[in-house]
Amino acid sequence: MHKLLSRVFDIREGEGLRALLMFSYIFLLIASLLIIKPVRNSLFLTRFGVEQLPYAFTLVAILAALVTVIYSKFANHIRLNRLILSATGIIIAQLLGFWTLLHFEYSAGWFIYFFYVWVAIFAVIITSQFWLLANYVFNAREARRLFGFVGAGAIAGGILGGYLTKFFAAIVGTANLILVCVFFLSICMVIIQFVWKISARNNYRERMQQQKRLQQKSSEKSALSLIFRSKHLSFLASIVGISVLVANLVDYQFNAIAVESITDKDELTAFFGFWLSNLSIFSLLIQVFFTSRILKYFGVGTSLFILPVGVLTGAILIIFNPALWAAILMKVSEGAFKQSVNKAGLELVSLPIPAAVKNKVKTFIDVFIDNFSTGLSGLLLIIITLGFKLHIGYISAISVVLIFIWLYLNYKLKAEYVESFRTAIEQRSIDLETQTVNLDDAAVIDSMIKVLDGKNERRILYVLDLLENVKNERFLPYFRKLIAHPSSEVKVKVLSIISNYDNDLVYEAAALLESGSHEERVAALHHLCKHSLDPIATLEKALVHDDIHVQNSAIMCAAMQMEENPSLIDKIAIAPIVHKIQVKLQKNTYNFEDKIHTKINIVQVIGMANLEELYPILRELLDDANMNVQIAAIMSAGKTCSEEFSLKLLQFLDAPRLRKYAREALAECGEDNVEILTKALQDSDSPPNIKIAIPRVLALIGTQAVVNVLFDALDNADQPVRRQIVKALSNLHENFPLLNFNGRIVQEKIWQEQMAYLDNFAILSIHNTIVKEFVKGKRKPPLSAAALQASSLLEKTLRERLDDSLKRLFRFLGLSKLEGNDLRNAYKAIHGGHSDARANAIEYLENVLDSDLKAFIIPIIESPSLDNLLSGQQFKTKNTSITRKNCYNKILDGNDNWLKCCTLYWLAASKISFDVAHVQSLVNDNDYKICQSAQFALDQMK
Repeated sequence: MHKLLSRVFDIREGEGLRALLMFSYIFLLIASLLIIKPVRNSLFLTRFGVEQLPYAFTLVAILAALVTVIYSKFANHIRLNRLILSATGIIIAQLLGFWTLLHFEYSAGWFIYFFYVWVAIFAVIITSQFWLLANYVFNAREARRLFGFVGAGAIAGGILGGYLTKFFAAIVGTANLILVCVFFLSICMVIIQFVWKISARNNYRERMQQQKRLQQKSSEKSALSLIFRSKHLSFLASIVGISVLVANLVDYQFNAIAVESITDKDELTAFFGFWLSNLSIFSLLIQVFFTSRILKYFGVGTSLFILPVGVLTGAILIIFNPALWAAILMKVSEGAFKQSVNKAGLELVSLPIPAAVKNKVKTFIDVFIDNFSTGLSGLLLIIITLGFKLHIGYISAISVVLIFIWLYLNYKLKAEYVESFRTAIEQRSIDLETQTVNLDDAAVIDSMIKVLDGKNERRILYVLDLLENVKNERFLPYFRKLIAHPSSEVKVKVLSIISNYDNDLVYEAAALLESGSHEERVAALHHLCKHSLDPIATLEKALVHDDIHVQNSAIMCAAMQMEENPSLIDKIAIAPIVHKIQVKLQKNTYNFEDKIHTKINIVQVIGMANLEELYPILRELLDDANMNVQIAAIMSAGKTCSEEFSLKLLQFLDAPRLRKYAREALAECGEDNVEILTKALQDSDSPPNIKIAIPRVLALIGTQAVVNVLFDALDNADQPVRRQIVKALSNLHENFPLLNFNGRIVQEKIWQEQMAYLDNFAILSIHNTIVKEFVKGKRKPPLSAAALQASSLLEKTLRERLDDSLKRLFRFLGLSKLEGNDLRNAYKAIHGGHSDARANAIEYLENVLDSDLKAFIIPIIESPSLDNLLSGQQFKTKNTSITRKNCYNKILDGNDNWLKCCTLYWLAASKISFDVAHVQSLVNDNDYKICQSAQFALDQMK
C-alpha cells in the first residue's frame, strides 16, 4: 500500500507519516462538516421553510465577516497550535451544547437561526485552520507534490460524511449525528498535537520572520486599490463575486425544491447527506480523470467556462421544469465542477500575480468579496421572493443573466491572464517558493517554450525553476537543446529536471562527465546513476577514474546521495578514495589549481557525508595556507557538530578575515553549540575579540536558551561585549518573534540603563567642572599637556558611553511591549534626521513612553547637543549617588576596562588626590592594561 501511494502521489522517504496525518485530519474535518451541514439545513428548512433562507444568507454574510475580523486579531497574538486546539475545543463544547438542546427537543427560532449561522462560520474556521497548519507541516517543494494526496482526503471525507448522514439519520435521529462530529473532531485534536510536535513547530518558528519580512516589503496600497489598478485582479475578483452570488441562488433553489418534495425532517437530512456525498464523488472523478487533461489540452481559459456552462444548463432546465431531478443536476454541476476543474483553473489564473500582492488581495477576496456576494444574494432573494413573490423559475432566469456576465468576464480574464503570465516571466515575479500548482495550461506552456527556445539566460533559468516539478513531454526537445547551452548553470538545471523523465539524456550526460565543469560533472553523474540498472556500480566506476576531476565529481555526488539517504554510507566506500587522494596531495602530484580545488572538494565532502574517519584530514585542512580552503573547511567543520571542531571554530572568531565564516559554522548546529559558546563568553580568559563575536553567533541560533544566556551574561560583561549582547537580543526579538523576553528582566535592564546614563552624565559634569577649576586657576598646579590630553580622552570616552547607554535603552524598549521597528526609526530620526523627522519622533515617544521614562528621555533627545544638556538645568540627576568624592571611584568599581584605564591615566597625569586604596586594589587586576595604569597612577602620586 505504501509503495502504491508513493508511486501515485510521489510520497518520498520521511514524508509518509506527515502526509497520512494531514490526510486523516482533513478527512475527519470534512466528514464532520458534511454531517453537520445536512443537519443544519434540515432543521432550518423544517422549522422556517425556504422563505427564511435569504435572511439567513444575509445574516451569515454579516456575522462571518465580523467573526473573521475578531478571529484574525486573536490569531496575530496566539501561537498557531494553541489557536487551532483552542478553537477546536470550543467548537466541540458548542456542538455538545447544541446536541443537548436538540436532544431535549428545544427548537426556538433564535436557536435554529443561530445554529445555521454557526455552521457556516464553523466551516470557514476549520478549513482555513487546516490549510494554515499544512503550510507549516510541508515546505513549498513538498506541498507541490503532496497537496494532491492531502486534498483527496477532503473529498473522501465528504463522501463518508454524506453517506453516514444518509444511512444513520433515520436510525439515530438528526440531532444525534452531532455526536459523530464531536468524535471526529476529538480525534483531530490528537492529530494536531502530534503533527505540531513532529513537524510544524520548528517550521513555524523559522517562517514567522519570513512572513514578517514579506509584510514589511509588501505594498502599502490597500487591497481594493490593487484590484482597481489591475485588470487581471479586477476580472478575477468580479468572477469570484459573481460565482458566489450564483452559487447561493443555486443553493436556494435546491433547498426550496427539496423541502417542497420531502417533508419528513430525518428524510430531508438523509437526502442532503446523500447528495452532498454524491457531489464529492463526482468532484473526485472529475479531479482525477478530467481536470489535468482539460488544463493540458485546452488551457485555463476553457477550464473556467465549464462551471458556468454546467450551472447554465441546470438553470434552463428548472425554468421549463422545476422538478427535483433538475435541481439535483444543477446543484451537482455547481458543486462538482467548482471543487475540481474550476478550483484548479482559479489557482492557475492567479499564478502570475506577485506573492506579496496575492497574499493581500486573496484575504480581501476570501473575506470581503465572498461575504459581500453572500449578503447581496440574500437581499436579492428577499426582493424576488418576498417583494415580488416570484417563483423558482424566475430565480433561474436571473441566474442565466448573471451566468452570461460570468462567461464574458471569463473571456476577458483568459486574454489578460496570458498577457500577465508573459509579463511575469519577463519580470520574474512568480514566487517560486509558494508556487504549488502544476503548470499544465496550454497557453502557459507555449509562453515557456518560447523562452526556452530563446537566448536570455536569466529567463531560461527562471522558467527551468518553474518546471522543476512539472512533467510534460513537449519540453523534451528544448531540454535536449539546452544541454549544449553555454551556461553551466543551465546545463545543471536541465539535468536535474530531465531526471524526472523516462526519456533520458544518458549520452549527453556521459559526455559532460568527461569534459564538463565540476558542477556539470556532478549533475551528469547523478543523472547517470538515476538511469542506471546498477547505480552504485556506476558511481564506483567514476570513483576510481584516472582523471582527478572526474574523481572529485564522483566523491561529491556520492556525498550528496549519502546526505539525502544515510543508508548509503555503508554501501559506498569513499573514505579510502579520499585517503588516496590526500596522499597524492601531500606528494604534490597535482598542479596548484587542481590541488586547491581538490582540497576544497574533500572538505565539502567530509561536511556532507560526516564521516568521522575523515576528520583528521578536515583537522589538517582547517589550518591550510590557502584562505579559500580554510573557509571551505570551516563551513564543513560546522556541519559535523563535533565538539572538537566547535572549540577549534571558536579560535577563528579571533581572525578578522575568517570571523564571518566561523560565526555561520558555529551557528550551523544550533543548540548543540550553545553550552560551548556560553562557557567561552563567561570565561574571563577568553580573548576579547572572541567574546565580542559570540553574541552574534548566538543571535543566529535563535532559541529560548540563547535569550536566557544573553540576559545572564549582561551584568558581568565589559562594555564592548555588553554592546554586542544587547544588539544580539534586539536581533533575536526581531528575527524570532515567538521567543519569550522576560518582561520583568527587560524592565530591570531599562532601569539599569537609566541609572548608568545618569551616573555617567553626573561624572562627566563633575569632571568638566574640575577641569574648568584648573583652567581658571582655582586648582594648583596647572594641568600639563599630558593631563589635558588625558582629560580629553576621558571626556570623549564618557560621551561615547552616554551615547551607548541611550542606544541600549532604546533597544531594551524594543524588547518590551513597544514596537522595535518604530523605536529604531525614532532613534535614527533623533540622531540623524531633519528637523521635521526629529520632531515627529519626539512626539511619538511622548505618546508611547510612561511618565518616568518620558521625564528621563525627552529632555535628552530635545537638547540639540550633550553640551547644551550639560550647561542647562532641564535635565536633573538628583536620582544619582555620584558626588565629587566618589565620581572617579564609581568608574574604578565598574566593569568598563577602557574607561578605567582612561580614568587612571587622568588621575596620574593631573596629580589630583584620589582614593589610594581603590587604585591599589586594581594593581592585581586580570587585565594587564589596568594593572599597568593603576601602578602608573600610584607611582605618580609618590
